[in-house]
Formats: sequence, C-alpha cells, structure tokens
Amino acid sequence: MEMKRLNVLLAVYMILLLISCAVAKLRKEKERKKMPKLGVENNNLCTIEGNSAPFHCFCSDGTSTANATKAKCWVFNGLTPEHSLWTLFSTQPFITELNIMVTPNGELNFIPTKGLQFLRDLQTFTILYGGIEDIHPYAFANLTKVHEIKLARNRVTTLSHHAVAHLANVSVIDLDENKISELNRDVFVDLPLLKKLFLKQNNISVIQEGAFRHLGHLVELELGTNAISILTKDTFAGLGELKKLFLSYNKIVMLGDLTFAELWVLEELDLEANQIEFISDRAFAGLTHLWRLNLSYNKLKSLRSTLLDGVPAIINFDLRHNDLETLTLDNIKPILHNFYNESGYFYLANYEDLITILFCLLLVNPFHV
Repeated sequence: MEMKRLNVLLAVYMILLLISCAVAKLRKEKERKKMPKLGVENNNLCTIEGNSAPFHCFCSDGTSTANATKAKCWVFNGLTPEHSLWTLFSTQPFITELNIMVTPNGELNFIPTKGLQFLRDLQTFTILYGGIEDIHPYAFANLTKVHEIKLARNRVTTLSHHAVAHLANVSVIDLDENKISELNRDVFVDLPLLKKLFLKQNNISVIQEGAFRHLGHLVELELGTNAISILTKDTFAGLGELKKLFLSYNKIVMLGDLTFAELWVLEELDLEANQIEFISDRAFAGLTHLWRLNLSYNKLKSLRSTLLDGVPAIINFDLRHNDLETLTLDNIKPILHNFYNESGYFYLANYEDLITILFCLLLVNPFHV
C-alpha cells in the first residue's frame, strides 16, 4: 500500500513539473515575441533587423562576420543604459571608428559604456545630436586605444569628477556646442597624450583653480564663445606646454598681472570680442614665445607703455575696433622691429592719433594697418 501511494505521489510530482516547464517555456516565448526582430540567424551588430529595433548600425567593411572596423549607428528610441542590445557590440570587437547619430525623433541621454566595453580597439568615438546631460565618472573606461572623443552638439551640462580619465592614448576631446557651465577640478585625469581640448560654444562662466592641472601636455585649448569673465594666474595652472589659447567672445573685462604666467611657451592668444577695458602692465609678462595677439573688438582706450615689454616676439598684433584715444611710439616700440619683415602684421582701426600712426608707417616698411 505504501509503495502504491509513493508511486502516485511521484506521478503527481512529475505531472506538476512538466506543467511548470511548459508554462515557463510559454512565458519565455511570449517575452521573445515582444522583443524587436534582430536577425537571430546572425546575431550581429551590423545586421540588426526589424522596424522596432531602437538602433541600426551600418558597417563599412564587415557584416555577417566579425571583421568590421568602422560602424555608423542611428539611434531611435527605447534605449536604456542596461539594454540587452548593447551586448551586440561584442560581435564586432575590431571596430576602430564608431559614429553614433541620434535621429530627430530619437533619444540618447547617456554614454553607452556597456557597449563600449567590448570595443578594445576603438580609436575614434563620436556621438552627435544626443541628449546627454551628464558624463558620469569613468564613462570611457577600458578604451585604452581611443585617441579621439567627439561629443559636440549634445546637451552636456555636467562633467563629473573623472568623467574623462585613464585614457592613455587620447589626443583630442571635442565638447563644442554643449551646455557646460562650470569646469571643475579632476574632470580630466591621467590623459598623458591629450593635445587638443575643445569647449567652444558652451555656457562656461566658472573655471575652478586647477581645472587643467592634469593636462601638462595640452597644446591647444578652445574656450571661445562662453561666459568667462574672470581669469587669474591659477586658471591655467598646469598647462606648461600650451601653445594656442582661444578666449574670443567671452565677457572678460580686465587682465591682471601675470594672468598667463603659467603658459611658458604660448604662441597664439585670441581675446577678440570681449569687454576688456584694462590690461595690467604685467598681464603678458613671460610670454616670450607669443607671436600672435588678438585684442580686437574690445573696449581699450589706451595701452600701458610697458605692456608689450614681455612679448618681444609678436609679429601679428590686432587692435582693431577698440576705443583707443591715443597710441604712441612707446606703446609699440618693444615689438616695432618685428614688422620690418613681410610676415609682420599690425592691424589698427578707429584711432584718433593719426600723426603717430603716420610716423610709424614711415619707420616700418612693410607695415600693415
């Protein structure tokens, strides 16, 4: 009797187990049907199928095989940082150039770190027209070979600490045309080969002291068309190899002593279209390599007699469209000899002291006004 009862219980258990498996299978099949059609037969980043897929990628030299080196992806809607589709980047591990374009009706408000982790050979990475507001810490982790990161024309407002960090080969970072309002310390960290940093057309009004202290090999810094009003010596601390600094179309009113003293080898300085009314005697002190200085479209009424003593190498000097009331020979005497050769240019307009200018024209030939 006991044996018969045991057999019945065992049979019931087996039936329940079979029912449970069948239900699970049906549930899984139901979930699978809800997912966009992705081309399961290939399961490849370059052959995503289905109108409901949140993005499609086109590869220039690889489709069904895992040999693509360039991919351009169009993003629609429905993507999250943890979406399973990001794992498809593992099917094309040799991509060196990735361009992500967000369609007019699409949305991408994060850096797809989950997908990027599979692209160990990536060298150039671009996201254009996204809605990214925050670049989170270590957003580009493990991209040890990347040398260009381009995130222009997104909506970036915040750069978190270590947002761009530990990238041994990156040489260019482009963050133009975003909404960044403040540059904090320790955003750009351990970037030993970074040469160019573009931050034009943002809303930057505050640059914390030491914001660039880790960028000792930076050569070009673009900060034009922002809302910067105050510069100090500590603003550019750490930029010992900077050669080009662009600060046009900001709100700078004055330049104090030693403002650019940390920039030992600076060659080009563009301050066009600010609101500069006063420049200290020693504002440019130490810039012995500076050959181009643009101060056009400001509000200068006069120049200190010793202003140009610290910049003896200037051969391109632009003072057009200021409010200059006088300009004497003493003002430009420290650099006058530079305009004897044909490569020297001195641009001047809206001046009143015409006698002085004509006198200078007689002294220097050619002399461009």
